[in-house]
Amino acid sequence: MAELAIIGSDFQEVGWPFSAAAADAADALAATSSSSTVGTRTAFFPPSHVLVPPATQVIGTALALLLLSGGAMPLWAGVLVAAASAYLMLFLERLGVRYLEILFELLIAGMRVPAAADRWL
Repeated sequence: MAELAIIGSDFQEVGWPFSAAAADAADALAATSSSSTVGTRTAFFPPSHVLVPPATQVIGTALALLLLSGGAMPLWAGVLVAAASAYLMLFLERLGVRYLEILFELLIAGMRVPAAADRWL
């Protein structure tokens, strides 16, 4: 129970957007629950601070792809592309950090080619 109170206070120190809500939820959960049910609840219902940032990043990426494609790529396809890229990076990290570095080197090289063509043409 003390761990949840520490987690809530950590969010307030860091200054997360929902720090007060996270601290209040952690304190309420610690006050009303025994230690055996806290793990069960958090396993099936993760706190909002765990779910909200990844969801906003995926939706933001999908919206950016929708706008960049001029509406040719639907929003649901942008969500699938964002999720697939996240899982690809997790898979490459599991293989080894070197593979993830190679992916980022290829992405950076892919950005250099149009920039060089724009400068020299």
